[in-house]
Amino acid sequence: MGDELMMELVHCIYTRAATPDPKESDLVSLLDIARKYSAALNVTGLLVFDQGSFFQILEE
Repeated sequence: MGDELMMELVHCIYTRAATPDPKESDLVSLLDIARKYSAALNVTGLLVFDQGSFFQILEE
């Protein structure tokens, strides 16, 4: 590949049950914190909350 820089994409995928069920304001706060940490660490991904469970994909 010559002098091209090769980057490896790393994924972390997980699920977790929320106990007790968070309020909407808790979820908004969590999302705000996650966005700040992700930006500081140069991490992208997806965070979903549905029916009492979180699903997250992190990419670096």
